[in-house]
Amino acid sequence: MTHEPASWRPVPSGAQYRIGRGIEHATVTEVGAAVREYRAGARETFQSYPEHDASWAFHGSVLLPWPNRVRDGRYTGKVSGTPNMREGKIERLEAWLAQRGGSLAGFRQSWFYSDSRNDIPLLSRVSHPVAVNADATLAALASERGWATLSIPQCPTAIR
Repeated sequence: MTHEPASWRPVPSGAQYRIGRGIEHATVTEVGAAVREYRAGARETFQSYPEHDASWAFHGSVLLPWPNRVRDGRYTGKVSGTPNMREGKIERLEAWLAQRGGSLAGFRQSWFYSDSRNDIPLLSRVSHPVAVNADATLAALASERGWATLSIPQCPTAIR
């Protein structure tokens, strides 16, 4: 039998799963399927958030469902079916929404944020495309089409 301290309360982000290989280590949360932190050696690759908090202000990185990489309940890492990139990202999103009785067209407003020209097909389908720290191709297209852009400087890990 396990006894928790009287002050114990559930962590808003749920169970924390720590995975790693070599110098790379990540913590994935149960709630929201978010990468709470990712480090390569001592280098934090994005601004993480504390274990006992929920993700806030775009800290962390959400893992999208990758059912095409799961077989018999185990993550294989091998893509089967439509890859989740370029036009395939739209197809996979629409399939995921359809399983829940919806479609992208069913939303009055939709947002998508990306830094890569590989996401131009999905950026072109939403009502509020946002280019974030965009590569040159995406930055030029965002300017041409009047899309919102964000330039987010890398935060030092000491700043929280």
